[in-house]
Amino acid sequence: MYRTIAQIDSATSILAAWFPAIFTRVQLPNASVEGRPVFALRMRAGGGAARRAVLIVGGTHARELMNPDAIIELAIDLLLSYSNGTNITYGGKTFTADDVKLILEAMDIWLLPCVNPDGRHHVMTVDDMWRKNRRANAGGSFGVDLNRNWPEKWGFDNSGSSPTATSETYRGTGPASEPEIAAMIAFCNQRGFSTS
Repeated sequence: MYRTIAQIDSATSILAAWFPAIFTRVQLPNASVEGRPVFALRMRAGGGAARRAVLIVGGTHARELMNPDAIIELAIDLLLSYSNGTNITYGGKTFTADDVKLILEAMDIWLLPCVNPDGRHHVMTVDDMWRKNRRANAGGSFGVDLNRNWPEKWGFDNSGSSPTATSETYRGTGPASEPEIAAMIAFCNQRGFSTS
């Protein structure tokens, strides 16, 4: 069974509360279309201000249910490896406890489990094949494909994304028109991640 948005939010809150030396939970600047907050977790050990960082994002397309759960599980696996000195193996590739320690003490890992909480809620309660966010569009349709809403080459052509609101790949009314993407851009800009 996949985690609901409430369970994902609870997991990030618990990790930050129980392991404050390793996790910091940050709320993105904008809520989703339906007003749900979006949270990211920073995972790091050790000190140092000028650290490299990586951002891992899931839950952009609502029906891709595994990604947000996999990101939460990754956080837990890294925490256990670091705390207990144990190796992690994924699909035949083993990361030693020393590898994990080096990564966590040298860089920041930002985990953003679910960019599209409204879509995930809709998938888990109404339509298990829903893809987009829950924007109410002109003409009575719903949703913008958040992957197609980024400013980089927005509306470049109509084959990779659609100008039609009823399309599964509808790109929205303009670049970063959706609060989820605007929040991601602001979040990334505040932390020096490149979004183009």
